[in-house]
Amino acid sequence: MFELENGLKVGVFGIVGKDAILAMGDSGEVQFLDQHQTAGQMVDELEVQGADVIVAISHSGVDEDRQLAREVPGIDIIVGGHCHTALHEPVWQGTTIIVQAGSLGMYLGQLELAYDSNTGNVRVRNEENNHPFLIPIDSSFACEPQIDALVQEYTVDLNAYIKEVTGGKFDDVMSTVARSDFVLSNLPPFNETALGNFVADAMRFAAQEFTGEKVDVAGQANGNIRSSISPGTMGYSAGNISFYEIIESTSVGRGLDGYPGCPIASVYLTGEEVRRVLEITILLQEFMGDSYFLHFSGLRYSYNPANAVLLTVPFVNLPIPTTRAVTRAEIYTGDGIQPVNDEEYVHLKRRDEKLYHVVTNGYLLLFLPLVTDMLPQLEVVPKDADGEPVPLDRIDELIIRHADGRELKLWEAVEIYAAAQPYGEGGVPQIPDYYSGVGGRITKVWTFPLIGWLISILVVIITAIIYLVVRRRKRRNSEETIPI
Repeated sequence: MFELENGLKVGVFGIVGKDAILAMGDSGEVQFLDQHQTAGQMVDELEVQGADVIVAISHSGVDEDRQLAREVPGIDIIVGGHCHTALHEPVWQGTTIIVQAGSLGMYLGQLELAYDSNTGNVRVRNEENNHPFLIPIDSSFACEPQIDALVQEYTVDLNAYIKEVTGGKFDDVMSTVARSDFVLSNLPPFNETALGNFVADAMRFAAQEFTGEKVDVAGQANGNIRSSISPGTMGYSAGNISFYEIIESTSVGRGLDGYPGCPIASVYLTGEEVRRVLEITILLQEFMGDSYFLHFSGLRYSYNPANAVLLTVPFVNLPIPTTRAVTRAEIYTGDGIQPVNDEEYVHLKRRDEKLYHVVTNGYLLLFLPLVTDMLPQLEVVPKDADGEPVPLDRIDELIIRHADGRELKLWEAVEIYAAAQPYGEGGVPQIPDYYSGVGGRITKVWTFPLIGWLISILVVIITAIIYLVVRRRKRRNSEETIPI
């Protein structure tokens, strides 16, 4: 609660949304209360303290912000985040004003308001003053001296860390790692992307290098790929992919060692469990969004989204999976980048008990037990190379590490893979044209839903039974009326 010079009292509280909590992976010992119940309590407390205007600072996304405004009366303004949406105009939900300034410091949000002390209403004044809601932040603004000094100080520390973890290969966050004639895109959502394939390939090849063992499959969720990797466009940087671009895209998270970046884990799963992982990712993206869409290296598959769920249990909103959404799954048996053609692939059959070497990030491993508890028919048990199950309290044993014990990070694998590409112009690694598009690894096959087929078959059977009964009755009636 704070009071402005004109005597207006403004109450502020913060809230973290449900989707944001799921995206955290390991939240440690932090416990999260029900968002709407907590928000209602905060509104009540601030009103008792005399707040004229109540502002919620939300890391939830626009959809959850709208739901919050609908279900919790008394919030005048919601300043949002999480979904990275640049709202050039406010979103209104009833009388609640919802604003968001995008992400990555691209805009400064500007919301001008007027408060009516007689009615308690808040009015937006940007348009009447001809002032934008979002102001682009670019080079036309001079650096604030104290902030700039801190940035320079942290940059020195960051460069020292980069030099340490790359063994001296790079010593500047803006160092050129590779060159590319195209953007490695992470769009569109809910689809195979060029960057998703690049990241998954990087994990597969880096894990093979570190473990000394062939990796059959690597999988990575979109939630850990934060942005496209774009080569420079200025005269001095044209075509260059900097170290910064790589870590900005893939350095989200924190390892079990406390250092930045998701660690990469090595596990063994049966072929049947690999198919179950595919079914799980189809379900998760359907119910929890694009962050749970998985990209793969070392396999390709087709699926029918309409066949993912047989039905949803009322009240608890629990989906019952068909386990038949995957229409085809194949393992790549070669060693290099998997081709688009049909060579060097073998079918991944149901009930396949062969062990496959799989790598993913540590967050996804921690997520598996939750899925297994909810959907036991899709149970996936991480195993070691001997096929022995590894319990959750020993998950850290599955993390791939350097010789000195440091964890292999996702961003590090991407940097290693980018720097390992064949040399091009100027002796700098060149990203292959293969990654200018997708490789046909994930294919959606929209067909009539399985439940639709079941209903149709049932209707045919019932219709046939009715037809036979009616026909028999007609024949019986006909026999009874024949004269002797």
